[in-house]
Amino acid sequence: MDMAILVDRAKKLINRYHNDTGIKLYLKAREFLRVHAGEKSTFFEMLDKLQDREMYESEKIKAVYDQVEAFIEYVESGLFQISTLEQKIKTEIILDFLDRAKTLLKEEKNHPACAVILIGSVLEEFLKDLLGERGLQCDPKKENIPGYAQVLKKAQLLTRQDMTDIMNWHSLYTHALEGEWEEVNDRKRIIIMYEGVLLLLRKYLPS
Repeated sequence: MDMAILVDRAKKLINRYHNDTGIKLYLKAREFLRVHAGEKSTFFEMLDKLQDREMYESEKIKAVYDQVEAFIEYVESGLFQISTLEQKIKTEIILDFLDRAKTLLKEEKNHPACAVILIGSVLEEFLKDLLGERGLQCDPKKENIPGYAQVLKKAQLLTRQDMTDIMNWHSLYTHALEGEWEEVNDRKRIIIMYEGVLLLLRKYLPS
């Protein structure tokens, strides 16, 4: 969608606050930001948190107005378009590398360790990028998969099960990097790793 049209629709939405009730305006704004800003955006998350909160009508209207207005300013600054383009490029690169790993796993002549190194590298870079996107920092001495994951878990961006899976994948990745081939010789296990990492990434990658 053209940025000018997006801004115009957002302005029309909040300009109806004189006519719409708080809940009606809230539902419209929430869906608008879910579609156009994305479910992982701060704009949507801030409104989503208000869903079950009891608020005065005027408070809800102001909260909605502030978030949509902030989104408008973000788009008009040019940041939204740049960010979206970069995310699409990153997504294409990540999925391309994972497709290569899948191809390696399908060919029996290739040792599964080749795919493990590729998948592990993608996972590590993805977690690092996610930290940056969320404005989080990791101890320089712990800049690795477990270190990045711990910071994300503390920020409640990863679940306990995510952490368990990530640590298992990290173990396989480490075995492959250190040339411990027997530890990463189970092709079915590596396929499960590939599918798990892909599923995790899809929670955050823009569609």
